[in-house]
Amino acid sequence: MRESSSIPLSHKPLFRSTDLDEARDVVGNVFKPHRLEFLAGERRLHAVQNRVELGEVSLNYLTYGGDVFVGPGPLEDFYLIQMPLTGSMRVSLGSQTAETGQGAATVCSPHLPLSIEWMGDCASLTVQVPRMTLERFVGNCLGIRIRRPIEFDLAMDVSRGEAQSWRRILTMICDELARPASAARKGMLSRQFEDLLLATLVGSQRHNYSAMMEREAAGPSPYYVKRAEDYIHAHAGREITIEDLVTVSGVSARSLFAGFRAYRGQGPMAFLKQVRLERARAELAAADPGRARVIDIALKWHFSHMGRFAADYGRRFGEAPSVTLRRINR
Repeated sequence: MRESSSIPLSHKPLFRSTDLDEARDVVGNVFKPHRLEFLAGERRLHAVQNRVELGEVSLNYLTYGGDVFVGPGPLEDFYLIQMPLTGSMRVSLGSQTAETGQGAATVCSPHLPLSIEWMGDCASLTVQVPRMTLERFVGNCLGIRIRRPIEFDLAMDVSRGEAQSWRRILTMICDELARPASAARKGMLSRQFEDLLLATLVGSQRHNYSAMMEREAAGPSPYYVKRAEDYIHAHAGREITIEDLVTVSGVSARSLFAGFRAYRGQGPMAFLKQVRLERARAELAAADPGRARVIDIALKWHFSHMGRFAADYGRRFGEAPSVTLRRINR
């Protein structure tokens, strides 16, 4: 099938159909069995679904090409985040209702009855998150076992505020998957993308554990985050892998990423890069510009691509590395 840059996930088509029963069966097979009926006066259908799995989370592009009613009831085993790219839908979840279109999304919690009036011009980028995956992620962030279902606010404004990060990250991942030569196509980044999506979701959309997460984030970080940080500070000049940090911290890579996202706002390798940038800056500021070279100091701190190093350095410190090096003569 020929790929189209205008349709997300087009390299992974699941089905195309003009038959209502076929659409109901295929969509029901990957999500859950549900009612799928034409709304009054509608008889046309041109359903399309593309689907990519990122670890336990899946990304889906879905459109029906006709006005339909979708009635799955409680999703039970998974969360569904729907972000229309075109058109609109009306989502009812328990006692909440949300009209969504471009710039708006919905986060459907699995224990509440769900129904959707899906307009024919609506094409949605939809993320499916298993309930156990999200509960494990939030539980690891808080250091507790999740006993009450995680319930999100239904409406999600992705055009501004913190939730705008969700839209940008989701779009970035889809763009990366669209590149034939991308490592993401080979599944090499699936877990990292999954952790990034989960961390952004629980951090940007209000839910019944949000206040607890905010209190935890304001307090001391967990022991495993501190262990990894101490190791990074002590060995920043050496080669450090995520496997090294997992071994030192004593927890899984998933828990380590979750802890850093919750308490440091970034992953452990991003934290390592920031430490190395600070070490490079300190060395540049103390060096003799007649003898020292930016490239040598950058390589010492494991920055092998000079263009990226200069860009990261400029964003972090507001000046070029060469400016820091020359300042000693001012």
